[in-house]
Amino acid sequence: MPSEIERQIIALRATTVLRRTWEGAFHLEQPALVSDRGRNQVFRCRVQSEGTFPPSIIVKSIKDPLDPVRGLTDWASLAFLSQMADEHSVAPRLFGGDAEHLLFVMEDLGEEGSIDHLLHVHDSSRATSVLCALARQMGTLHATTMGKERQFERLCEDLSLATVSSRYQEAERWLEGCKKVERWCHELSYLPPAGFEQACIRIADTFALPGAFLALTHGDPAPTNNYLSGSQIYLIDFEYAGYRHALYDLTGWNILCPLPRACVHLMSHHLRAALAPACPAAECDEIYQTAWGILCTYRAMALLSWMPLRLIEHNAPWADNWSRREAMVVALSRWEEATREVKGLEVMAVVAAQLLRRCQTLWPDISAEKIPAWLAFMRTSFPQS
Repeated sequence: MPSEIERQIIALRATTVLRRTWEGAFHLEQPALVSDRGRNQVFRCRVQSEGTFPPSIIVKSIKDPLDPVRGLTDWASLAFLSQMADEHSVAPRLFGGDAEHLLFVMEDLGEEGSIDHLLHVHDSSRATSVLCALARQMGTLHATTMGKERQFERLCEDLSLATVSSRYQEAERWLEGCKKVERWCHELSYLPPAGFEQACIRIADTFALPGAFLALTHGDPAPTNNYLSGSQIYLIDFEYAGYRHALYDLTGWNILCPLPRACVHLMSHHLRAALAPACPAAECDEIYQTAWGILCTYRAMALLSWMPLRLIEHNAPWADNWSRREAMVVALSRWEEATREVKGLEVMAVVAAQLLRRCQTLWPDISAEKIPAWLAFMRTSFPQS
């Protein structure tokens, strides 16, 4: 918990930042701590003035000066998106920052909360509606940032972010992780068919060079990394943002943090509609389904590479009341579904189906339909799977 004097210093530094762009007299009240995470602290300051200033602002302070990359990536992303905010607002507007003291000031979206809250109450209609709105915002994020990678890179360079991870490095790490998937195959007495290694290389190449689908992605679309403000929803916490394949974010909701299949399909429809004006390739069913299959494969194999082989004998927690075995079985099921009958991904569909069958034989109590227990979808005919 920051001391009173530490909060006063935060307010003074935020005031200095704002005076660079705000004209007129104003005063910031002592910051109230909103959250305190491993990498940052977030504060809300009330703005006292007689002018037309916002009633409050948010200050994010990067805690670790030796490893500020994630916080600075967040800062660069908000600066980038603020340049396009008049046309399409998908994130809080950045007011400025203090590179020496590692803090930046942004628009306060209010205190309504995130989708995480909606997923844990019994209101499927509201949850579905907001999730579809989120998908549209993700599609808008991708569409408005296509063709502007160099502009984003310059902002990163201004913040000395030359060391930020690139999609090329991520693809190399993913290929290395494929060896862990092969070990899973060995432990489950399964030999992948010919062409599996070449298919993995193709997936990595597509991730590194997504062509028409290259866009800025959020990178960590967790239930808490968004914010509701009235009738709008915004993306927040861009610590893992970067230029990648445009379907990277949405496939996270299908594989890593799985929603009911029907909900994912609705979100895909909304994201695709927002994406298509800037990405004509997204309008072609065959191209889109192939891209979806490739990114679901990427996500599912990444998840498998994180799972220790000791799960064969002993289950372990993953998230809330959801276990690692459940996460693995659902990922295999969604992977198989995404690649089924997709031209060029036949070998991946076979591998996913075989690993799924062997895991279900090994763990007969684990269902491929057992996604996290989202209360929003428990009292509805909306299928959980």
